[in-house]
Amino acid sequence: MITLWALALGCSTPQEPEGELVFVRDGIIASTDIDAGRAIGGGRTLVTRPWTAGETVSVGGIKASAPIRPECVPLFHVPLSDVSQLTVTGGVAPNSSVAFSPDGSRLAIGSHQGDLVVVDGWTGAEIARTTLPESLTKRVAWSLDGQTLYAGEQSPDANVHAFDPATLNARWSFRTADHVESSPLPEGEDRYAIYNLPGIYTLKVLDDGDIVIMAVHGWNDADGTRKNLSQVFRLSPSGAVVNRWPKKASSILLLHSVFQTRPDGTNLVIMNLGRSADGPPPDGLPTGGIGVLNLDTMTLESTVSIDPLAPWFKRTSFWHAIDWDAAHGMMLGLGDGRLIRTSSEPPHADEAEVPAGTPIMAGEVPIAASVGFGQFAQASMMYTTSDTNIPWGAAVAELRPPSVHPGANGLWVTDLSGEPLWNWQGDLRIQGLSTSPNERIGIIGAGHRANAASPTTYGAVVFDLTSPNDGRTGAERRLATCATASPVYFDHQVRDDGRIAVVEFPVPDGQGGVRGSYRATVLR
Repeated sequence: MITLWALALGCSTPQEPEGELVFVRDGIIASTDIDAGRAIGGGRTLVTRPWTAGETVSVGGIKASAPIRPECVPLFHVPLSDVSQLTVTGGVAPNSSVAFSPDGSRLAIGSHQGDLVVVDGWTGAEIARTTLPESLTKRVAWSLDGQTLYAGEQSPDANVHAFDPATLNARWSFRTADHVESSPLPEGEDRYAIYNLPGIYTLKVLDDGDIVIMAVHGWNDADGTRKNLSQVFRLSPSGAVVNRWPKKASSILLLHSVFQTRPDGTNLVIMNLGRSADGPPPDGLPTGGIGVLNLDTMTLESTVSIDPLAPWFKRTSFWHAIDWDAAHGMMLGLGDGRLIRTSSEPPHADEAEVPAGTPIMAGEVPIAASVGFGQFAQASMMYTTSDTNIPWGAAVAELRPPSVHPGANGLWVTDLSGEPLWNWQGDLRIQGLSTSPNERIGIIGAGHRANAASPTTYGAVVFDLTSPNDGRTGAERRLATCATASPVYFDHQVRDDGRIAVVEFPVPDGQGGVRGSYRATVLR
């Protein structure tokens, strides 16, 4: 009878709102546009709020029961220029760069094909797009106020540009090839040839607004002689050269660096001093070592030289496992599997050494795992290890490793003395280590492993970095796995609000084609 009266009066029984809820880390995504949260890609809404497993939650009238573990889903994708021809012959990871603006509202993306794109950091809506001609967009960085976007090329000119991020109209350009020389565009199908061009390997905005860049060039001249030239420049926000080191480009390779500030405000850059050139190295620079450069005076304050790990290695090498902290010292991860912490100031005495992935014997074959990425976080040392390899100096280095090194393919956290706190290992090739500015969230990327048991397991693995010595294991600290359709490049970012920006790239599908696409993806 109540139903009949309701129909007679033209009324209807209230309907439950349609849609679904996705439970993510410290938040809930509704599949519809509602007023309760922030609009994100795909017409969805993110509501930031804590939840507990089994809790019944209502968002915008949509109800659901919270799961045990949060999901991680894409907010949006940004397509980039096709790199299939680059990857189909060997799965090489195309160089890519991402950077959120200081307030997180926008995301800048640089690609291997010269793309430079600015999008809304929540919805992915395109704000501006351009292409740097005959270039790889090597680095992108924002001014402190977010009103200027800087981009560094790898190209015959090796330019650094300042752009209006709303239009990507250039405000000024600085050609570093005038200082580190140029070389011609590569010919043929050599997918690594572009790295013989001069490039901007470091691009950093200091607290006073000045820009620090490292121009790096390693190439073979017309008669086959191998050459290196690198130089560090400090530029004003208007693009004028404030200072440089050395005064003339030097025959070294500055492949990776980190920036730190002393308690007194002195700006430092800690540089990886590599070299591949023929002939003797420059005086006073330990190739295969570390240099500490004072950016305010542009003088080299100190250097660190570490002997090769005999008999397996003939030289010392570093990749991205470098950090410096006035209180904790200098942290160095080596290609031979060692992790070393020294004092922060000269003479940089050793204070801890961890045999993270150093060689061990598997039968009659030595195997090792390099330390690739690392940094200080939460007053601890965190680092990653590579796939198992056979040391370069071994007589059987061309063979496939007969077994897995126990320290391979992992994220490891120790205290400052090197004592283990927690670790996590998985069937993935770790590509990069990023932490949120507040150091509460850490992520590692999953790259391409042609011979992996699960070659389709890609994306980013998210960890809780807080209270590193509270006894939790790596498995207990894993917050989520953010799956992507294809492998990710090692340059990625994570925000305090939990957004993760990665760049995916296609890989061979085993049938002459590729699986996946080249695109930037933001996950939450």
